[in-house]
Amino acid sequence: MTKKELRIISLKFRTLSSQMLNISSEDEAVHIYIFLDYINKTEFIKGYIDCCHTQDYDFKNILSNKHFGDLLELPQSTEEIVDYCYQLLTYITTNHSSLNGLTLGYDHKQHFSDSIKSFMRKTIGPFVTSIKSYIEIKLIELDDITDDNEKKTNTAFLSYCHKDAKIADIIDEGITQLVSKEVLSITRDIRGVEYHESFKRFMETISDHDFVIMLISDRYLKSSNCLYEVLETIKDRRFSDRLAYIILSNEDSCYLDDPNDIIGANIYTTDGQAEYILFWQNEEQKLNKRITEINNPAATIGLSKELKHIKNIENEISEFIEFLKEYKGIPLKEHIQSNFDQLLHFMKIK
Repeated sequence: MTKKELRIISLKFRTLSSQMLNISSEDEAVHIYIFLDYINKTEFIKGYIDCCHTQDYDFKNILSNKHFGDLLELPQSTEEIVDYCYQLLTYITTNHSSLNGLTLGYDHKQHFSDSIKSFMRKTIGPFVTSIKSYIEIKLIELDDITDDNEKKTNTAFLSYCHKDAKIADIIDEGITQLVSKEVLSITRDIRGVEYHESFKRFMETISDHDFVIMLISDRYLKSSNCLYEVLETIKDRRFSDRLAYIILSNEDSCYLDDPNDIIGANIYTTDGQAEYILFWQNEEQKLNKRITEINNPAATIGLSKELKHIKNIENEISEFIEFLKEYKGIPLKEHIQSNFDQLLHFMKIK
């Protein structure tokens, strides 16, 4: 199997598993069927699951003896978890088991939606993580056996706020004039998403790139879409080794149409960090208020998903800013003056 083929498998697996893990109602159980169907049809993943098989579990008996509030006890080893959870998902889909009945009691709030989410996180989550780790290890092994004579094209994802597109153009055009596309291929949304394609699906491909270049501005840190990209990037445990970033200052406004724009990312002070945390707390409160005012769950499905995303940002942004502060980036002006020498060196192009 080639690395490209394995990357495609990785992307599809992460997309389908994410959809499945985020279900919160019986109506969304179709994502379990779609996920399991993909696994059964993907020889690479199914072969690994078959290798993990050591015993048959009688889930009819296990579930019939399960009392309210009881949690399914997962095995100890990774391979046993893979075997156990695969059989559990197969049982659920084969018998069309009710998620409401199976998961009730998994959350103290005793709401079906909360119980389903808790069940997916506590019981199915470790299974998904185990498969992801297996795929990642195989990708690393493919790196090690790549033919030394094979010319490798590095890939970089350029992440930026659309209001800072002029600066993104400078970096994009500057690097492509210095390095051929056979050496480094830069992906950005203006040429990576076709009409009617999903931006979310496009952003979920970030971790398939060798490197991520982030242009960190004040409006980047206040953009829901930009921080979706950040959350996708930091899901990868190795993201710090692949993340090249430029912290924009107000002086960099000279490269924009309006040189008076306030774009500097205020991350190097405690007050600055608190400002971003408070910003997202306020965004959550405002959206919560809107959802309450509408008072119609069917009409606020999209808003509820956005609210969940904003809560994820709240949980992650403090850690992300701490990372940016610890590894201070080179100013944009220095990058331009040096023909992006440090950036290319970081990406092992020079």
